[in-house]
This record gives sequence, C-alpha cells and structure tokens, in this order.
Amino acid sequence: MGFVRPKFPDQIWDGLTANPDRINPSIVVTPNAQDWDQIAAEVVAIETYLAGLPVTPDGDKFSLYSGEAEISLSGGQWVLMQSTGLLTIADNTVSGKVSGLAVTGGGIGDSIVYLRQGRIVSSDWTNTTGGTELVPGADYYLTTNGGMSVTAPLSGFLVKLGQAQSETAFDIDISPSIRL
Repeated sequence: MGFVRPKFPDQIWDGLTANPDRINPSIVVTPNAQDWDQIAAEVVAIETYLAGLPVTPDGDKFSLYSGEAEISLSGGQWVLMQSTGLLTIADNTVSGKVSGLAVTGGGIGDSIVYLRQGRIVSSDWTNTTGGTELVPGADYYLTTNGGMSVTAPLSGFLVKLGQAQSETAFDIDISPSIRL
C-alpha cells in the first residue's frame, strides 16, 4: 500500500483510483483494497477539515454546501446565493432566500462552505449574535449583516433561522421569508 493522498476538499474521490484510465463511469466496478484505502483517507481528511472549522456540524443529519463568495465573508455569517450564483451576506432588509450559515470564511472568489440544515456547535457565537453564547430554547431570526437575534424584526423580512438547543448548539431550520 503506497501513500494515499486525500483529495478532499479540493475534489471528491471519484471511485477511479483502481483504474484511472477507465472511461466509462457507468461500469460498476467492485472497489479493491486501493479504493478502500482511498476512501479511508478521504474520511480522515473530512474529519480533520471539519474539526478545524470555527463552527462544527454535529450529528448525522446535516447538509453542507459550498459556493463562490461575491464579497468577503466570515464563518458564522448567514449567507444567500444570488441569481448570479455567488454567495453574499444575508440580511433581513433585502429580499432573498437564506442559503445557510457559513462555516468557513474567505475573500472575493473564494469557496465558502455553508450549512443549510442540521445542528451546528460553536464555543463562540460572536460573529452571528454579537454574544458568545446562545439562549437555550430560543428561536433566532435573521438580522442585518448576516447576523441573528432572538428578537424578531419589525420591518423588512422575517426569517426564522432555527432554535438554540444549548448555549453552544443550534439547530438550523430556515423558514421562508415573510415581508413585514
């Protein structure tokens, strides 16, 4: 067994490790030992990648996505995908469907990973709420500049983002936007 270089997050393993010259991807091939070694390396790479994020998906039911940033974004900001296909900061004063919570940050043109659904855990929620902890059991609503608050806005758009399960854990459940 030689060195297996994980491809995540640059590219997802395509199942062609054993035979990279295979040109018909519809052919079903039973994974061999090299394929399983590659899969194991990808799992370790994904776990290491997730452990290094400022906020971490928790549990077995979450949906991670990525998109290109139109502007500089920070981990912990709520984002929306524009009609251009680029991510920008979600804001309750602007119409648009919230895409999710950024778990990575970056500059213009960088790939941003965001969580659309599931539980996320962070020891510091300052980028999102302005405070380090969440209010357990409270519903949170989109505010300005990609933030969230337990106080629902009185104007603009009402978007419930989810509910805090503890001081550090938040269940994302994005509701449709309602014009106020």
